[in-house]
Amino acid sequence: MEEDNDNDYEYHLNDPGEIKQQIKSYQLKTKIITGLIIFLIILFIGVFGFFIYYFIIRKNDDKKDNNSQPNSNTNKVFNLSSLINVKYGDDVNKIENTFKINGSNYNETFGNINQGKDYALNPSKNIYDLYIPKNLNKTQYNKILLLIHGGFWTMGDKSAFTFLCQDLANQRYITASMAYSLLNSTNYNSSIFRILDEVASAIKSIKKTLKEKGFNEAKLELAIGGASSGAQIALLYAYLYRNSTIPIKFAINLVGPVTPNNTYYYQLKDPNKPLDSIDQESIDKAIKETTIEPIKQALNSSNPMELVNLFLGYKHNEITMQDKRCLQLLITFQMLFPIVYADKKVVPTLCLYTGKDMVVGVRQYSYFKSIFANKNKIDLQYCKNLPHEMYVEGSSDTKECFSGLYKKISNFSNEYFSKNK
Repeated sequence: MEEDNDNDYEYHLNDPGEIKQQIKSYQLKTKIITGLIIFLIILFIGVFGFFIYYFIIRKNDDKKDNNSQPNSNTNKVFNLSSLINVKYGDDVNKIENTFKINGSNYNETFGNINQGKDYALNPSKNIYDLYIPKNLNKTQYNKILLLIHGGFWTMGDKSAFTFLCQDLANQRYITASMAYSLLNSTNYNSSIFRILDEVASAIKSIKKTLKEKGFNEAKLELAIGGASSGAQIALLYAYLYRNSTIPIKFAINLVGPVTPNNTYYYQLKDPNKPLDSIDQESIDKAIKETTIEPIKQALNSSNPMELVNLFLGYKHNEITMQDKRCLQLLITFQMLFPIVYADKKVVPTLCLYTGKDMVVGVRQYSYFKSIFANKNKIDLQYCKNLPHEMYVEGSSDTKECFSGLYKKISNFSNEYFSKNK
């Protein structure tokens, strides 16, 4: 029996078919075990990677967003330009080459550095005035205020902010006032998209200029603002452009139209009786008591397509209400105002509105604040006795108004600009 068993055992050891089967079975088990191990490793890496991203990287990004600007990706292409055929949606680099600094370092005794000479030398008008206070520490954080002039997008120039730039330069801010292609220009393919690209290009040029003058480019920070139509441009850039060349810490809105909706354009019934306050409760009360009334010639009350053509770069009356593209372009036009984005995580915003404004009226701010996502990051300087132009010759109200504005800019600066140690 033992001999038979030995033979049987010997037989099985030498059976090629059974050996192959055993080998296949072993290989299959090995593959299954190996695959399972690989799967578990990949799963572990995935879970670990997700943990790193969600709890560390994302939170750090959120912190950066809260301290700088709300968006990411690139500022090369304006994110609305895909809706229509925009000529200047991605032309930043071409525009950048035409921007130049006008004038030299700000000096209190030097006065106005503009003098209009640059327009004769550079018909493209892609220029900016730059005011640099003396004796700044170039290795530390430095604060820049860029201002964009108003004029219903069709007139005005950067010299409108000469006095403001000089005043703020005396308070240790680097200041700049830029020109841009006016929307009624016949020499350019003007559109709001081109203007926004010009803003991006001006900021690039300012950074380059300051770097050449020895400033630490990694420690430059920006607040961007404007007056009236310039405020609309500044807020739109601050809220929508991504990864600005110089990080944007906050925005400044001086009597800006934040919405194209005529419902929010109200003026005083008696220009000599301005409201004591323009908060929501005061505005509601004034409407009820008819002390304020709708502005008859509001932003787009006569023919909305006039502004649509102007903003989007079409010729006068090229797009009419009968045009098949009309509805889509009207929607796009409405998306070009800050109110659309105020309920998102946007940069802190300082506003100035006036009590005798007959252009954008007295209801813009209360509406703006009601939509604004973080009420703690929006503030108002209310100048009760001034008109839309924010100036009355010989009046102490102008001085008082801007004195209050400078204090609020200082407060925003202390809170949102990085501090030197």
